[in-house]
Amino acid sequence: MMKVSFASIKNIALLSLVLVTFAGCFIQIDTPLPPVRKVQIGQANMISIRNIDVNNFKYELLARYAGGSDKELRQSRFATINEAVEQTVKRVQGGEFLVNAKIYIVENAYYAVEGDVWGIKSDTNYRGLKVGDRVIWDEKDIGIFSTTVSHKYGIIKSFKDDKTCLIEQKNGVIVEKKYDEITKMD
Repeated sequence: MMKVSFASIKNIALLSLVLVTFAGCFIQIDTPLPPVRKVQIGQANMISIRNIDVNNFKYELLARYAGGSDKELRQSRFATINEAVEQTVKRVQGGEFLVNAKIYIVENAYYAVEGDVWGIKSDTNYRGLKVGDRVIWDEKDIGIFSTTVSHKYGIIKSFKDDKTCLIEQKNGVIVEKKYDEITKMD
């Protein structure tokens, strides 16, 4: 009969713990979410659920392609097209109606609407930020063995909602950032 000592059990347990720890480091690689399943069921040149003053037309383009990102489509849980239109317009400060709208059914269950939001631009700001401000933020690039942090710069193009804004980078790419992630540059 083989005799097992406490020291050998301790060594096996320690080796197992080390292997599990290292395996966990390599397994925790972020995988992107699958694309949202959406089907376009309609489109409209202009759509609104509010009255629009056509006699005193003072509306401006506030945001392009609002409601169409995968993140926004995943959050769409609207039972009617009217609710989807209202929420897409409400997400943009001062929004009144949509132009070039596309209507989707998401995951065969919910409605979502994407389009250019038009409304009355206001000079109000949020958290001391306003449209046209230069901002900076840090972005982490996570690799297998290291993480690097780089500084990104841009100009606020519009306030999307009470949590995020749209920022245009030097190369023309527009990104969505939370107010907590950005800092105003002087």
